[in-house]
Amino acid sequence: MMLTVTTLFADDGNTNINFAVLRSSTTVEFADVCSCEQQSGVIVEQIEFPNTAATNENGGATLQIWLVDPKDSTKRKLLFTNERGAEIVFSANGQWLFINNNDEEEREKILLYRHTKGLDYEFVGDLTDDAWNFLAKKSGHSPPADHYYVHVDNWVDEHTVLLHLEGNGGLAVENWLCLYDISSKKFSTDLNQHNKASLHVQAN
Repeated sequence: MMLTVTTLFADDGNTNINFAVLRSSTTVEFADVCSCEQQSGVIVEQIEFPNTAATNENGGATLQIWLVDPKDSTKRKLLFTNERGAEIVFSANGQWLFINNNDEEEREKILLYRHTKGLDYEFVGDLTDDAWNFLAKKSGHSPPADHYYVHVDNWVDEHTVLLHLEGNGGLAVENWLCLYDISSKKFSTDLNQHNKASLHVQAN
């Protein structure tokens, strides 16, 4: 299949109207470009297909996330597909990214990817259960039974992200914060240690 994105201008000459066309040997499908922004040297497009070829098995809309070369829009790579919505959080150097994946109504997962070449990223792992197991170890309580979410807020340096966890059902969790280091593959709540490493005395 081939995907193309077209931009039209409204009568006022300022408003952009973006739409996507997915073509195969037998079908042509139109879709809405929900968002388009440049991050870490690539353009990230979120495209929603309402039905037919790209429709998910439950009959709802399918959201696709594409990475696009900012210098050549014909060079593009499908990164991720889901039903409910997702957000990409790139590291500053573009070598890593997390996807905050709303895969279910009552659950959000965090998925880690590593850059390989060009627009290609390889899936490293789903760290959702590891994050909840870390919370359980630190708190001495079992994770929430339902409505549980893990979210990557931002990268605090090139190998560490700040996470927040929320949930309820047996244990109510509201904005519980921790760090994850992709180099050591360890979680931590020690912000003091991180903050000390973030301070550097500058010469006059």
